[in-house]
Amino acid sequence: MPIDGEVKGLPVHGTPVQLPGRNTWLSSFVITKDARFYRDADPFSEGGLAGSGRAQADRGRPPEFHSVQVRWHDALFSDGRGTESWSLLNKRGFISNWWLMTQYTDEGPVSQINVFSAVVSDTNSDGYLDDKDAAVAILTDGSGRGAQVATPEDMQLTAVHYVADSQMLGFEVREDENGDGVFAKDEPIHFYFRFPFEDGATTWPWHSGEFLDDLDSIYR
Repeated sequence: MPIDGEVKGLPVHGTPVQLPGRNTWLSSFVITKDARFYRDADPFSEGGLAGSGRAQADRGRPPEFHSVQVRWHDALFSDGRGTESWSLLNKRGFISNWWLMTQYTDEGPVSQINVFSAVVSDTNSDGYLDDKDAAVAILTDGSGRGAQVATPEDMQLTAVHYVADSQMLGFEVREDENGDGVFAKDEPIHFYFRFPFEDGATTWPWHSGEFLDDLDSIYR
C-alpha cells in the first residue's frame, strides 16, 4: 500500500465479534482489491489483504493467550450500540496478528488485554507500507481502549509470549543491525518484557545494550 494517494478497492467491514465479558465489539476493516473478496496472491499488495480472521474465547477453556493471524487494514471497535466507535490505527497500516488474553471467571472468560502486530510506518522509506517494514506491538486494555505502541518502532516484532506465572508479556523483536532497511534472519533478536497489569507499565529490554555489547566483544 502506498503511504499516500488513492488506494483502490472496496471497503469491507467484517462481522463484529464481542470481546469476552465486555460491552465492546471488534470488527475488521479491509479494502478488497476486487470481487474475489479477501483473496489475493499478495496479502500486502495495494488494496488486497488475504483473510479477515477472527478470534473468540471458548467459554469452556481455562484462561489463556489466544493468537489469531489476520490481514486487516484496521481494527474497528464499538460500544455495541453504535453510539461510540473508534479504530485501533486511525491511519494507514496493516494488522497481521491479534492476541487476546482472557481471565476466567464464574461467568466465563473476560478480555483483559489485546495485542496487535501492525505495520504503521514506512521504516525502509520506499514509499510503501508492506511486510518489509517494521511491525510493532500495539496494546489495548480489555475493552479495546488506551492503544499504545509497546515495542521499538525501528525493530521487527517476531513473536509475543505471555508468562502466566509472572503475569508478564514478552516480545521478541529483530534488529536491522546494518541499517539497510531489511530485517534479515541473520540479524539479532532481542527480548523485551512488560508487566501489563502494573500501574504505569512500560516495556523494557531484557538485557541492556551495554551488557550485550560487552558479551559480543568476547567473540569478536
